[in-house]
Order: sequence, then structure tokens, then C-alpha cells
Amino acid sequence: NDPTEACGKGCSQVAAERKGEYSTHIFSQRAVDIVEHHDVSKPLFLYLAYQAVHAPAEVPASYRDAYNSTIDDPMRRTFAGMLSCMDEGIGNVTKALRAKHMLDNTVVVFTT
Repeated sequence: NDPTEACGKGCSQVAAERKGEYSTHIFSQRAVDIVEHHDVSKPLFLYLAYQAVHAPAEVPASYRDAYNSTIDDPMRRTFAGMLSCMDEGIGNVTKALRAKHMLDNTVVVFTT
């Protein structure tokens, strides 16, 4: 049973072996890897669709706990932590783009 039969060439699958890792970290690192290994003589289209700040409302404790003294509501603390983690990931991607001298010729679009 080939799982790619239903969705075609390049089909992505659930990365069960990554269970327990935060998806925002996984997605950010993969995007950075793509940029770092990209041939800059060719155009790059990179679509990075984070799950943060959508369901499930979960984030590593270090991101949530940074707001313990400033946000009383635990759900808002979690949301703020998710947003901070995503912001860090976007920062890592833009840093990689800058290091490859690609940032000045890049359009970044944020949408929700």
C-alpha cells in the first residue's frame, strides 16, 4: 500500500516519527534548511503554513511561561506563547534569507 498513490508525486505524509516535537519548530527548521540549500541563481517559492496560532492551543512551556507575570488568563498566555514561537521561526527564516543574500529580493506575505 503506497500512501502517495492517493495524492501524487511529492505528496507529504504525517511525520509520525516526529511525535512530541512542536510543529512550529519543525516547519521553521525545514524552511531554513530549504533556504540554506537553495541555488540562488534560481527563483524560490516557499509557502510556509504554520499551525500556530490555530488549534490545538498548545505551545512549549518556555514560550507560555514567559508571559506568566504579564497575562493572567491561561488561554491568552498560551496564545501569546504560540505567537512568540511563530515570530521566532519567521525571524529564523528571514535571517537565513539575509545570510544567502536573498532577503532584498523577497516578498513576504502574512495572511490568516
